[in-house]
Amino acid sequence: MLVKPVSSAIDKAAKEASIEVPDMLCHVVLFYIVGEVTQQFLSHEGVICEPVLYKRGLFERAWPTLKTPIETALPSYIDGAISLDEAAKRLVAALRN
Repeated sequence: MLVKPVSSAIDKAAKEASIEVPDMLCHVVLFYIVGEVTQQFLSHEGVICEPVLYKRGLFERAWPTLKTPIETALPSYIDGAISLDEAAKRLVAALRN
């Protein structure tokens, strides 16, 4: 249920910005969202958890150019401050920089 909305929002934002995004972007975004939401939930239960992206060093090893754009654009979405569409727009804009 999470894949389609995330993929659609990223595709729409990329099309509006007239840029191509990396094929694996949706995959990395999903890793990030699931990891952060899980960490937040578990921390409320008193459990310390490190998201896989960080624990396994995936950003550094596999997707170093995506780390800053994702960490910049997505926390506000995860916290409920902005919509998924707005987060996708911010993500695509951050990829341009």
